[in-house]
Amino acid sequence: MKNVLITGISGIIGCVIAKDLEKDYQIYGLDLKQRQDANIRLADISDFNQVRTVFGKLPQLDAIIHLAADAYPFAAWNLVLQHNVVGTRNIYECAKEFNVKKVIFASSTHVVGKYPGYPFKINNSQRKLSVDDPLRPDEFYGWSKASGEILARLYFDLYDISTTVLRIGHVLVPGQKRDLDLEKLELTNADLMKFVRKGLVETGFNAYFAVSEHEEGFLESI
Repeated sequence: MKNVLITGISGIIGCVIAKDLEKDYQIYGLDLKQRQDANIRLADISDFNQVRTVFGKLPQLDAIIHLAADAYPFAAWNLVLQHNVVGTRNIYECAKEFNVKKVIFASSTHVVGKYPGYPFKINNSQRKLSVDDPLRPDEFYGWSKASGEILARLYFDLYDISTTVLRIGHVLVPGQKRDLDLEKLELTNADLMKFVRKGLVETGFNAYFAVSEHEEGFLESI
């Protein structure tokens, strides 16, 4: 079985991905929190030495799914700088050092959050936004994810580390009532796994809006 490391494995999305992949991959986790049902190494991704120590104790990895971040859309500058920018750099630097050639990077639709009408008043009567459209983040969180995408591209161009960028939309928490204001951004668990499994097998640098189909959707997807 191929070895896959999931950072942020204890989060909502991490749990979904780990449960789905565990039958086909050997899953390892890196997080600040331990779960009894998961093979997790504890580390703060903003501390390079902690991350490097974890990588040194793992078997050769075939891929990294990088989810760990401060995920609050209005998080303060110092928090996204520490966790989302420095932390992402630390993961890629360890990927380079330990010869991991595949990363799935969890970005966000907030990288285009300042386009007029996002997300409530954009509809499919307008041209859908493409991943080739200029980045227009709406807060420091969105900026940090945009920075992560650029960093991922740098490590691909310089060190041939393939990356699939997933600009993740609104993932429902189990039992959570649907938010009709965000339904154009919804990403079902089944569609999430389609994106992840595609990302694990493709090479090069690729980016997608990871959202489910919606009749009034405004983001190009696959």
